[in-house]
Amino acid sequence: MRATNRSIDRPLQYSLTQAVFALAPHWLPALQQGQLKFDRPEHAAFVFRTYDADEITSTIRQLVESQQLPPPTERELLEHLARIGTAETLDFVLARATSFPSVSQELAKRARKSWLQSDSVRQRIGQQLASPTAAVRAGAARLAGIAELEVQSPTIQRLALDVKQPQSVRSAAIDALAHFGDPESLATLKRLSSRDGESKVPATISFYRRDPQNGIYGIAQSLAAAETQEDTTTLLDPVFERSGGTVALASIFQLTKLRPDLAKRVTRELHERGRSDEVLQQILAKALGTDHGRLEYS
Repeated sequence: MRATNRSIDRPLQYSLTQAVFALAPHWLPALQQGQLKFDRPEHAAFVFRTYDADEITSTIRQLVESQQLPPPTERELLEHLARIGTAETLDFVLARATSFPSVSQELAKRARKSWLQSDSVRQRIGQQLASPTAAVRAGAARLAGIAELEVQSPTIQRLALDVKQPQSVRSAAIDALAHFGDPESLATLKRLSSRDGESKVPATISFYRRDPQNGIYGIAQSLAAAETQEDTTTLLDPVFERSGGTVALASIFQLTKLRPDLAKRVTRELHERGRSDEVLQQILAKALGTDHGRLEYS
């Protein structure tokens, strides 16, 4: 499976697919006995996506329900089940996530809103928001956001505002608030985005996602204060995701004195993303004292 560590073209995809089925008599019994090991999660994901998902899911569930697996093996199989990701398996995995926080995080990466509509799943999310384990609370907060579970908005707001919470939990709660439509969550995001501290940038981004017309000003202000390319990338991600986002940002840059170092970092982002946003490039070019908004980097 090391071949999946690099880009897979069609001939390699075909060969690997054939290998998964041809070797099933060897690896499937090992899986059924709880002895199958993968070097990397991506290897397991490829095998489980390629083979019969129902059979794989059924086998993993039976192994977990047997309660005979060593905890590390049970955790690994639950993570694999979370990566397979179906509405049918989500409740099963979520019920066991409190024992394995990494499973909760894996679910939060892959879950879709349509998977989170059952009453049992929504009830589990609410329960896990009060978990004593920070990683479980963070995962539950992100799931509540994906599900647009506004009934949990007061709880999510409390987590976002609570300075005693680990930053991972606060950031997850702040991200979730971007998915809610109630005015209270928007007010909370606005309040957090105006405060200095670790929550300022995630709150600025979530506020922009909820209210792009007003939130773009916070993005521009945070970009002006950003000191690294990584910070610049994080702040620009939601702008590039939204249609008309770069035009709105350019209009604000036009009204301010854009520092050359910031202009250069934003230009680098345009290049690395393969973007050609003409209005923004013109503003950047002016700040850089060039005739165009494109720079060459060695």
